[in-house]
Amino acid sequence: MGLIPFIMKCGTDLLKGGDEAEEVQEMLKEEFGGRISDLKVEFDGGVVTLAGNCDSQATREKAILLAGNINGVEKVNDENFSSPPDEVSTEFYVIQKGDSLSKIAEHYYGDPKKYPIIFEANREVIKDADLIYPGQTVRIPTSSGETRNIIKMQGRWQSKDDASYVIEIKGDQFIHWHNNEKEGTGTITFVNNCEEHADDPESKYFMVVEESDADPNCYYLIRAEEAVLEFSSLPRGNTLSFTKVE
Repeated sequence: MGLIPFIMKCGTDLLKGGDEAEEVQEMLKEEFGGRISDLKVEFDGGVVTLAGNCDSQATREKAILLAGNINGVEKVNDENFSSPPDEVSTEFYVIQKGDSLSKIAEHYYGDPKKYPIIFEANREVIKDADLIYPGQTVRIPTSSGETRNIIKMQGRWQSKDDASYVIEIKGDQFIHWHNNEKEGTGTITFVNNCEEHADDPESKYFMVVEESDADPNCYYLIRAEEAVLEFSSLPRGNTLSFTKVE
């Protein structure tokens, strides 16, 4: 991309007047860990220059956005910041006053309920779907991202085996009910597998993490259709089947 512009007097107040390059580099290491190798950061006159090798296009773009969405950063140079090619096309979008993820989803996909596509695509950039701000730059999947599994899973689902058990999936929230009483709420994250837990929005493996759980539950999505949802519980392997109730 080269030099990518950002709104300079907008964003997180990360820079404290010390070594700006070191502050940005530490932030990116904390967010992405080993997903960026040989990371080097330079800072000069509001321009952040990134160099290194990312494990995916998504990691590279999110790192650019995190570096650019800092108060005091005007541009990000990614000329030497590489990643493997990806089939998913994206574009950067600057949040406007009055925007919400639902409104942006309606603009790009024609359906406000598809906002989890954007949230999932910006998981490190957007910490809370309700706390975006004007001037923030985010990434918008514009091709195969529209069919991501989290979208197909949205809704309220009743167990085929036990009608008293219902799950509700709203955005990345996994809520389960028994006899109309809420039993718990967890957060869904799609991962590459159940051992490594690396973020992978296109995978069919997903974790459900609840505050009360010492260990997250891992599942494999078998199918998510208009009226049927099936996934297996790992490592037990038993299949859980649901039909949509609303």
